[in-house]
Amino acid sequence: FPLMWGELAPLKVGFNLIAMLPVQILWALPTIGWLLLCSAWAKSKPFLWAVALPIGAGIMVSWFDLMQSISMPDTWFWKQVVARLLLSIAPGSWIDTAQIDDNFQGPQDLLRMVDLGAAYATLASPQLWVGAIAGIAMIFAAVHFRRKRDEG
Repeated sequence: FPLMWGELAPLKVGFNLIAMLPVQILWALPTIGWLLLCSAWAKSKPFLWAVALPIGAGIMVSWFDLMQSISMPDTWFWKQVVARLLLSIAPGSWIDTAQIDDNFQGPQDLLRMVDLGAAYATLASPQLWVGAIAGIAMIFAAVHFRRKRDEG
């Protein structure tokens, strides 16, 4: 037990996870907005629409090489659109796994991953703010669809 938790400081990690809530809330806005929009728009099976539409779009983009026309790889669409719409609600999904090299040493590297400075550095990325704006726009569209359906 001391070998596992010795350098990790569970209270510090717990405090850091609570302090990261604003970043997580902003990062999760695209998924929340997308799910609300699909539930307001689809008359039946909204979760199926919410999952099938982005995956189908990703398959079409990959199949027809649509991203090649703007000199971008197809993986960009899968990571930045499909994954953000479906998976950004997962805790810590803003952590860039590409920055974690193959020499993961243990508690020191785990502490570096849940560091407050690294989490709040995400607030400076345009990826977070574009996703948050898109999520807010989808929430407003969902409210509009619900209001229109209830009045009509």
